[in-house]
Amino acid sequence: MPSRYEGIVQRTVYFARSYSCFWRSTSILVENCGYFYVYYFKKNAIRCNYRYCGSDNEASSILPSPSKSPVLSTSILPTPQEDPCSSYQYLRDKSRHVNSVSYYTQCDAYLNGWYKFVAEAGTRLLNHCPQYSFSNSDACSANFQGWLKGSLPEWYDGTVSRTIHFAIAGNCSIYQSQTWVRNCGGFYVYYFRHNNNIPCDYRYCGMDNIWYKTPSVQFNSLHATQILGETSSTAIPKATPSIPSSDACKDYQVLSDPTRAHSYSQWYINKCDNHLYGWYRFKGQAGTRMQSSCSSQDGVQYRCGSMYQGWLLQPHPRPSDGEVFRMVCFSTYYSCICQYQKMIKIRNCGSFYVYWLDGTPACSLRYCGTKGASNWQEVY
Repeated sequence: MPSRYEGIVQRTVYFARSYSCFWRSTSILVENCGYFYVYYFKKNAIRCNYRYCGSDNEASSILPSPSKSPVLSTSILPTPQEDPCSSYQYLRDKSRHVNSVSYYTQCDAYLNGWYKFVAEAGTRLLNHCPQYSFSNSDACSANFQGWLKGSLPEWYDGTVSRTIHFAIAGNCSIYQSQTWVRNCGGFYVYYFRHNNNIPCDYRYCGMDNIWYKTPSVQFNSLHATQILGETSSTAIPKATPSIPSSDACKDYQVLSDPTRAHSYSQWYINKCDNHLYGWYRFKGQAGTRMQSSCSSQDGVQYRCGSMYQGWLLQPHPRPSDGEVFRMVCFSTYYSCICQYQKMIKIRNCGSFYVYWLDGTPACSLRYCGTKGASNWQEVY
């Protein structure tokens, strides 16, 4: 059974008959909620006259013993009470990006805890060996560039162990270190702490990479509307990104640049929103809300001042809905296929909307504004 810090994990259930303990099997999802477990059972996953049997064992919030721990020793694990998706710090320094080169090298010996890459540092930990040349020998402002080897987890995998390799001068793995990684539904968090076996200066490098890049509107083999919370008998429950608490209807920034309007188009204007972070409101000549329909097939290029125009896949919320998650699709002028996708959060403040934006999956992508109703009765 999973421990509390593992989140939602996938497990196999076996169905026994009189002469066999493994007559049939199916996959389920399990989460340890501290004093009890919850299980996700899918309808029609098994035949009739099959049943999930209960027992009197209590849930345990104790960390697994060292003999059962994956790779890392329990001495460097976060405490069971810590939720990585809501208890993390930010890595946002531009010099941390793999494309940033500086002869003034830095070191990550001070890091200790869970971290998320944001803003100009990138959106995630570098996932390949940095290409070496004389001009970029000190990529991400360090002599030893840290990059992640191994696939990133799905949100239902919980907290997983991965290996970080440190490269120097074309040697992709002169040092290695273990870390934890967690998929929080809209971003990744990483557990970093000082490794005495690696000399300073070493650094964990960031990169710009997409979160939901698919040829169609899909996520974990399900349609985006299922992941966004629409009623479906086949939808898997989702993890929700953590957003700093504040009064979003009062504490926001304004997007008012006229080139952001969906009606604007100039071929030489090609901007990107990878720097945005926080709550934003569309206002002025940029429009009153985010574009919520695709017009890519009209042949007009560089709408809202960008190569890829961002628009909502689902309607805006009602005031009573509170803060809701929505998927933004980024498409170009010749197709409505989502070349890139990004999960955001929206709140209806009565007379206007605010949007929680955390950069873009790549460049040049932009969130497009349009003039429209801000009252839900007009929107729906």
